[in-house]
Amino acid sequence: MQRLKQAIKRMATIGTAVAMLGATISGAAAAGLADYPTPFVKNGVYNTNTAFVVGANAAASDTLGLAEIATNIQFQSKTCVAGSSGAGSTAISGDSIGISEGSDLLEVRETVGSVRETLTELDLDGLRGGIVTTDEGTTEYNQYLRFSVSGESLTSPQVNFTSNDANVEDVSDFLVVKEGANITKAFFEYELEFEEGLESDIVSNKLDDLEDEELVILGTVYNVVDTRVDTTNNEITLELLGGNVYDVLEEGEEKTYTVNGKDYKVEVLIIEDTSPETVTFRINGKLSDQLQEGETETLDDGILVGVSDLINNDAGEAGSGDLAEFYLGANKLELRDNEYGDDVFEQRVGIDNENIEDAFVQFKLNEIDSTSIEITSIKYRLTADALPGMSDVYVPAGHGVKEYLDEPQGMLGNWDLRYEGLTDTGVSLIKLDPSGDDQYKLTLENRQGEVYTIPYLSRQGGVLKYGDEDDEFIFIEGLVDNLTSSNTNIANFTPNIGDDDFFVLSDMDQGLDDTSTSKVVRYESIDTSNRQLLFDDLASGSRQFTYTVLNTNMSAIGRADLVFGGNTYVAYVENGTNANHTAGRAAGSGYRLAVDLNNDGDIRVDEVRFTTNGGGIIDFGRTRIASGNGVTIHDINISGVGFYDTIYGGTNATGAIVPKVVVGDTLVLGTGTNLTDANMTVLSLATLSENFDENTPASVKERTTSTSAQNEVLSIGFDVARANNEMGINTSFVRLGNSTWGTGNSTDDAAFDGVGVTFLEEPDANEDHDVGLTDYGAYVDLYDPSTSGSDAESMTIEYPLKQRGAEVFITMGDTTTTKTKGGEICTVANISPRTLLDSELGSRTSDYDIILVGGPCANMAVEKVEGLPTCSGWSYNPGEAIIQLADNGDHVALLVAGTDAIDTRMAAKVLANSEDYDLMGDSVMISGTLSSPKVTQQ
Repeated sequence: MQRLKQAIKRMATIGTAVAMLGATISGAAAAGLADYPTPFVKNGVYNTNTAFVVGANAAASDTLGLAEIATNIQFQSKTCVAGSSGAGSTAISGDSIGISEGSDLLEVRETVGSVRETLTELDLDGLRGGIVTTDEGTTEYNQYLRFSVSGESLTSPQVNFTSNDANVEDVSDFLVVKEGANITKAFFEYELEFEEGLESDIVSNKLDDLEDEELVILGTVYNVVDTRVDTTNNEITLELLGGNVYDVLEEGEEKTYTVNGKDYKVEVLIIEDTSPETVTFRINGKLSDQLQEGETETLDDGILVGVSDLINNDAGEAGSGDLAEFYLGANKLELRDNEYGDDVFEQRVGIDNENIEDAFVQFKLNEIDSTSIEITSIKYRLTADALPGMSDVYVPAGHGVKEYLDEPQGMLGNWDLRYEGLTDTGVSLIKLDPSGDDQYKLTLENRQGEVYTIPYLSRQGGVLKYGDEDDEFIFIEGLVDNLTSSNTNIANFTPNIGDDDFFVLSDMDQGLDDTSTSKVVRYESIDTSNRQLLFDDLASGSRQFTYTVLNTNMSAIGRADLVFGGNTYVAYVENGTNANHTAGRAAGSGYRLAVDLNNDGDIRVDEVRFTTNGGGIIDFGRTRIASGNGVTIHDINISGVGFYDTIYGGTNATGAIVPKVVVGDTLVLGTGTNLTDANMTVLSLATLSENFDENTPASVKERTTSTSAQNEVLSIGFDVARANNEMGINTSFVRLGNSTWGTGNSTDDAAFDGVGVTFLEEPDANEDHDVGLTDYGAYVDLYDPSTSGSDAESMTIEYPLKQRGAEVFITMGDTTTTKTKGGEICTVANISPRTLLDSELGSRTSDYDIILVGGPCANMAVEKVEGLPTCSGWSYNPGEAIIQLADNGDHVALLVAGTDAIDTRMAAKVLANSEDYDLMGDSVMISGTLSSPKVTQQ
């Protein structure tokens, strides 16, 4: 327990402390689980009367779970102010740079090298060049780090949403570095360029002028300690030595250094003057071997000590003895090219006395004459060698590439390629929720932030319809053709919005507008005496409009201007007494409406779509388009059902449009080329190409090098003809594709073709969830509970308010990462969590607002709170846990407990990430696995 207390006290602190809560927030009834972290944190202020309690003999999983909760409590204890933009941000202090550059966003599935080809000293201090002066001359040198090389093949890393092949249940966004031994699979190139040429004489096959010269390579200082050259065979070798600590000690001198948090007492015991000169160290009481210049030795803990130079002072100048120049925590680098006259990279790299099979080097040099050369550049490439059990390198958010390489030293120097997750853009939720096995509700949010929940699709007694059992959902206009005040015989008047029906309004002339204001409205009633129409905007409330009487002998008796969202939509009211329009109509369905749903100035069977917050465009049902008499004709796959819910198509002999009127409730299914199953309809979500960085989804650019504008289309297929009148989402027809928008109504449905492939991944075979991420950054979660006895699938889409990018950084040396949420700048408080063993708490249970971690058999304090389970009364099975709130005198108690210790940690993970789960009421059950927990309301 002491170690746990110390670990919690050492929790990272960000910013300065805020004032602590003086009074206790009491009573479980004051806040349910949906309000967590209240009462332990309220309005960002930590409740100092909180106690974290764990059993005296708790398993490690219990204490780890407590630490996760305490860390999250600290993060929640913060004050936030509005930031300068609506998006969150990630900042890395120190020598670092993000891959995204200005307006060029690093997109999901876009390679790093597509955005940043080359980095120089203008980008990173660690790439700063220098000057080398030898007896043969002076040259400036430059450093370059490349992720793309023109005309050559590098396999640049990219961020992808996929499963980690070392753990297929681990599905997330990763920075992926492809593995491979071939030089074309190298994921970066480093070059050290010498502008005037690095010159040296050749003496006994050595480049004497270069030895002891200093070079900075990727943030690490190296000394050239040995060289070899063979001009006959075009071979060259350089050995360099660098390290964390560099110093010079005199023979007999002693000094203490700290490397990676550990102290090392180093004494230069003796320097032998014989040829070759050697030095013997005593390090933390142990003697080293006799080491020559350029040699290294590995200490017991794995770090290296290396000798860069030995200086013999036999003459005894001015009190100086022999000196040893050395590195502690040394890096030894050997670069060799067996044919420096060609352009081939050689696998001739040694690091810390180990051959690096995945590293390649290429020297460029000139033979000035038979006794001297100049090096003009050294290039280095590395292919990824993943950790055992992984075919590629998968770097999760908050980590760097180095820790996932089997030979991380192969990256050279003191740099890393870090992934900090996707940009926090804010999201708009789109949800498809079943009501039983035969109906679906659709929840979406318009650009103004108004949320609508509508009856979308249902199947009753073999009949399929848009809407619910009683009312229709309309997104295609009726027909009003040549209607005038003097015309008393309108053949082409077909109203399709009846009493209590729902319909979509959106000001989009061509149906392609990502800036339109979309509404969902319900036609409530008509008062013919006062000529008034009553509507309900499902997000903002009731609206009443007065219609103008046209002619009581006409098919339409009135005209009204409906104003919603600042836009005016013309509506015509059906003559409820006209004999031509009463046959076959159900009782009470008179005075139906024909409305200009898309505000384009006519009512001619246009299809209207819904623009979400963030600019996504939803097509509610697949349509096929043809032309007749100059008017777009929609052959929708499923009729709206009802006398005047029509499928339009065809012309008569004179070319006039003839509506196909379906009498009664009839199932009509399309069999167009856009569908793979005649018993399916498709909801689509399109993102316009103009909203993408460079107007094209990254996966299209990378796959086809296409520069043409292409939209992203997410298609969701519904099985509408399942047995027993059931319906549901077709899990194999949730597809991601791309297509080009048409310019007119006759082709605009091409945007919703859904050409593509199923892109969802299954994070855990036992949890019934498939998840995916589109190129634009829309997160899709498909829940299929079929293994639990239900067949109705549900789906949640988190649609970004602007394109999500991948936050990838190049870092040099020590850096610190700071994140803020969208629109916020936050300061996290210093808190000192009160952590107690159950034995330490004793009888003082009701003195605190307590978080109890561990079940009643492992944490004796649990049974002291009325209403919480007892050890003998525990009724849950292995793999199950609970999170439960209970009154605790004037305070509250929160229990986080599982049947086994690992189950307790699973519940602790859910609580620590409560914003990702729907915690409701006072008690929920957690089941599943640690990597994919499932929450069930109790």
